[in-house]
Amino acid sequence: MITADLPVISQCRPGDATRFQSIPVSQAHQLWREMQERLNDLDRRLNAPAAQPQAQPQAGRPGPVRRYRITVNGKVYETSIQMVSQ
Repeated sequence: MITADLPVISQCRPGDATRFQSIPVSQAHQLWREMQERLNDLDRRLNAPAAQPQAQPQAGRPGPVRRYRITVNGKVYETSIQMVSQ
């Protein structure tokens, strides 16, 4: 069992079938480094400073469009949000 597989194996339920495959130590180290990079990236994103609040748009005028690109399970979603006064 390599360290990089712990998040996967920890989600198994009792009775789940599990297969192991022997890999070289160098590959195990590389997989661990990749896992650490993903965790560090997630930490940076979660702890990034919050965006400054935008001024409210004037009545009858829409505010600026903010565009976001979100990746979930490797699939990229693009969305935009525009504040509109009431």
